Amino acid sequence: MKFDGLGWAACCAVWAVTPLWGAESSAPTRTERPGRVITNSIGMELVRIEAGSFLMGSERGDPDERPVRRVTISRPFYVGRYEVTQEQYAKVMGENPSRFPDPSGPVENVSWEEAKAFCEKLSQLENAVYRLPSEAEWEYACRAGTQTEFYWGDAFDTSYFWCGYNSGRRPHPVGKAKPNRWGLYDMSGNVWEWCEDWYAEDAYTSSS
Repeated sequence: MKFDGLGWAACCAVWAVTPLWGAESSAPTRTERPGRVITNSIGMELVRIEAGSFLMGSERGDPDERPVRRVTISRPFYVGRYEVTQEQYAKVMGENPSRFPDPSGPVENVSWEEAKAFCEKLSQLENAVYRLPSEAEWEYACRAGTQTEFYWGDAFDTSYFWCGYNSGRRPHPVGKAKPNRWGLYDMSGNVWEWCEDWYAEDAYTSSS
């Protein structure tokens, strides 16, 4: 689902998640929309994503996305409505490593370790638990209850994402493309996001 429109596999935005510890885990219907939106002290808008099940992977995608399997997200969690901006990252880390400076643009040129460090410092600042999402949580939030080729439908539609065709080979300010059904922006294109998990080529075939 994530397009490498800019060709920067190493330039990934931080995608911070706040789990709701102790929240009820009853699964909603697939089309239930997320709940409330909260804003933290650095201006990040976090959308509540309800628990539920979805089909993870793609039979039409890369080999490491097969086979498709049903995955259950047992607890609600909060996920950033937008990619973390350079301004927000600098407020927490005291620096901006991005190659394309723009306060409203997504932070990029960030390693996985640096993304983890951002979440840890933000957790201390907010007195809450921030972490990177698992791959399953990310894909669940990205798909937003859909089963189509892309989260917006089956046809290629660049109004939903920035890529090599329409980006000018650079990232754009967050939230300028169309959101998915749950109000999350830039889930495809612009820059990549880090997930908590380590990549394993046979993850889908070796897991139960």
